[in-house]
Amino acid sequence: MRNAYFDINLLTIYSLDEVFDMSLNKDYRAIVEEERKKII
Repeated sequence: MRNAYFDINLLTIYSLDEVFDMSLNKDYRAIVEEERKKII
């Protein structure tokens, strides 16, 4: 289910990343990067 969430919302996650503080999203962004590699 988590992979499906990332698949569907990948672009939204990257767009919102600019809005949030990097220190708060550091771990979250790392997870997104891993999911992005799987998709590509």
